[in-house]
Amino acid sequence: MIPDFPVLFFMFYLFFNSTPKVFIRRRERQINRSLVFATRYLIVKMEGGQPLLNSMISASRSYGIGARFFQEIVDDVQLGKPIEQALDEAYKYSPSRLFQLVLRQILNALRTGIDVSGSLRKILDEITRQQQIEIKAYSKRLNSLVLFYLIIACVMPSLGISMFLAVGSMINLLIDMKTYTLIIMLLFILQMVFIGMFKSIKPMVEI
Repeated sequence: MIPDFPVLFFMFYLFFNSTPKVFIRRRERQINRSLVFATRYLIVKMEGGQPLLNSMISASRSYGIGARFFQEIVDDVQLGKPIEQALDEAYKYSPSRLFQLVLRQILNALRTGIDVSGSLRKILDEITRQQQIEIKAYSKRLNSLVLFYLIIACVMPSLGISMFLAVGSMINLLIDMKTYTLIIMLLFILQMVFIGMFKSIKPMVEI
């Protein structure tokens, strides 16, 4: 156990060191998926005559984790922070670059005195175009990855196992349960790798 301890310690260190990054990435994806709908809801409320803070309160009760992020800003304001300070802190600590664009546009509109809803609508159109580009790129990558998956995870294991069994029967190779278990475990790991790859390339938009 003593020689194995440094290796185990290093593996646990890498795991726990990467865990916060995984949660940050997951939160970013969740915000981006609901950002367009929550921002559009915010614009509708402001164009309907509501002030910015009231519109944000309404948006905080609407869509997914993006709404909860608006709720955090509203909570800061209700605890006594100026709205510009609350927006600025949310901008600094947001894991989502797209949400930072929305917050920066709101901050610029507040500081310059221009119409907030008009500025938000422009940045929302830009975000929507970016998401459309991501969806088209995802479609192209998905076609290539599906072909790669069929060859590596379907065709090659099937032919490889068939050839292995055929050659093993001709040379009287003993294939015990441990060998079958090892093959199944390797195939399972391969499938999990491809599932992770499919999830990782999925665009951070609500399709």
